[in-house]
Amino acid sequence: MKKVITHNIFTMLIVLVISEAAAMAQVTWDGGSTPDHNWSTGGNWAGDAAPGNPYAGTLLFGNDGLGTNVVGQNWTVNSLIYSNSSLSGSHVTDLGGNTLTIGNGQLCAGRSSSNTVVIIRNGTLQLGTAGTPADLYAGWENITVGGTPAMKGVSLTINSAINAVNLRHLAVTKDDDGGWPGAGGCESVMDLSGASMTSDGVANKLKLSGNLTVGGPSGNWGAAGTGTLKLPASLTEIDIGGSFVLGQGGTSGQGTIDFGAGSLLNKLTIAQDVSIGGLSGKGWLVNWPSGVAVKIGTSGTPVKMLLGNASGWEVPMGSYGVLTLTNGSFEAHLSQLRMGLADFANMSGAIGILDLASCPSVQIGDIPNEVHIPDLRLGARSDGGQGQACYGRLSLPGTVTNVLIGDLQVGSQSGCIGILEFGANSQLQAISVTNSFLLGVYGNGSIAGLPTNEFRFTVGIPNSPARMDIGCGTVWTPSPPGGRLVLTNAIFSAYLANLRIGDSLGGSSAYSINGELNLTNSTLGEFKVAENVSVGRGAWNHGYLRLPSGTMNIASNLYVGDTTSGTIGLMEMHGTMATIGKSLNILNNGATKVWLKGTSAGFDLASSDTNDFTIASGAKLDVVVESNPSLSARHYWCLRMSGDQTSYFNSLTNAGLVTLDLSGMSPTFKGQFKISYDGTHTVIGIQALSMGTLMLIK
Repeated sequence: MKKVITHNIFTMLIVLVISEAAAMAQVTWDGGSTPDHNWSTGGNWAGDAAPGNPYAGTLLFGNDGLGTNVVGQNWTVNSLIYSNSSLSGSHVTDLGGNTLTIGNGQLCAGRSSSNTVVIIRNGTLQLGTAGTPADLYAGWENITVGGTPAMKGVSLTINSAINAVNLRHLAVTKDDDGGWPGAGGCESVMDLSGASMTSDGVANKLKLSGNLTVGGPSGNWGAAGTGTLKLPASLTEIDIGGSFVLGQGGTSGQGTIDFGAGSLLNKLTIAQDVSIGGLSGKGWLVNWPSGVAVKIGTSGTPVKMLLGNASGWEVPMGSYGVLTLTNGSFEAHLSQLRMGLADFANMSGAIGILDLASCPSVQIGDIPNEVHIPDLRLGARSDGGQGQACYGRLSLPGTVTNVLIGDLQVGSQSGCIGILEFGANSQLQAISVTNSFLLGVYGNGSIAGLPTNEFRFTVGIPNSPARMDIGCGTVWTPSPPGGRLVLTNAIFSAYLANLRIGDSLGGSSAYSINGELNLTNSTLGEFKVAENVSVGRGAWNHGYLRLPSGTMNIASNLYVGDTTSGTIGLMEMHGTMATIGKSLNILNNGATKVWLKGTSAGFDLASSDTNDFTIASGAKLDVVVESNPSLSARHYWCLRMSGDQTSYFNSLTNAGLVTLDLSGMSPTFKGQFKISYDGTHTVIGIQALSMGTLMLIK
């Protein structure tokens, strides 16, 4: 029994070796036959022997035998490679009305060679079989040594029927040289505009089980790949089972897809990652039609989408990636969406735009008309470098009802501009940011088109506080960056680790940076900060916090203003009560203004140490009492602190650091509004109100 098993294993090994040898076999065309240029004529091949049919190896067309070669019968071959570099000729493969099948291999024009010009015509080109996939390449540079020469002038034109039975990868400029310094890069064109396309037995459909790559990828340093793919205008559907890369890599990489004038495309499906204008490349969509239904990723398998992503050191050319949908629909399942992003300092600019404003149906995540993205970055840098400007914009239609984002960066890092905008007649009901929210941090950030009807805006979640920075960082260019969030008729709730508005984040600026959170015309829900709040902190930083009636709980410290020149810190509290666990610091160039509108408002300090309450010279706490206390009020004060602080409070009012405008109250209540200590707390205002007094006055 053991002998039989050993014999079977030995037989299998022989079969595998023979199969691998057959797949590696190669026959080279030399066109040496005088009578004809048929594939079946032995004299046209090196060694004067025609390849078998089917042939489980590679047919190579190089510099010999340029001109027309004829496939005189149906033929099957694993791989067909054209690698000539002549400036004076081309290979024209005439199928003669027959079917040429590329089996378990590839059809490649221009493999590590320049000036390869190929035309395939007059018949049917079958790519792959039911059990074996095939790849289609134009321009493949796979030399992995430094200083490789430029690979240019590669062109593959297919003027025949294409039956993509099992097409895996399609690439125009597949640059695998690793981006070595001095590498020349690739320039290739694949022209399918004159072909008729069939996939899955469906006419006018292009289906790939693998990746579609046009213009890249390359490394960070070498000259980049440039690729152009021309598609037939009759194509109605593209289905990509892998990733989609358009314009990626090097110093000037570009990728262009031309869908043809009057394109009939109505459906584009991409299963894996999308990159348009990545690694300092540029991606262009030409003759991109309206009314396309786009789907990216699948439910339960989210993918990455990058538009305009600059990456690499000292790259002189910027990135460009723009996708605009007019009508049609957009469905995506994303782990991250990044637009206008630079990865390193001293990078060139990047432009990334996803414009869905004219797209009536948008779904990012699993729920129609909602946007769920764990990581969204618009106009950002990952390292805080200076560099040139990055611009990222996401435009959503008015039909979007809910937005849920984990980490949101809009205009983050020096020289960057980020815009998140909502379309006209917005039906937005809620925006939630769960992990971190950076708006205009070192750059310019804005959220535009927010509705004026009631909606919810929430940052963080209970028991999991988020970071929130608006208009923060430092800047060394005269263009004033910053972030401004103004909400109207919103219900704002926040569960934050820290809140920083107009904060230098420990740096030093040469020019001003502005941050504003304006909730004056909104409703305050739960507002809890686990650590500190800073408003206008650091040289030249300007911070503005404007709050409506409600309560803000700060577990540690509040800083308004700073001791450095050029700083502005302003906190307006329109009936707001801020409870502070540790210290209140209104520093130079800082001002707070409190309006009492019938209930107590202002500051409630848990500490009994006067060192935890500072109003510096030049700073102010202004209090305006607009009305008598409401019938339900039990006290009516603007400042409360633990312990007996009577003398300290008197010193603040006598120095004009705390001012009181009581003109909105009746004389009876004016007389009661004073500094007093009840054995536990000291207040400026009325310690306690009785129902009888209120009823009598009313």
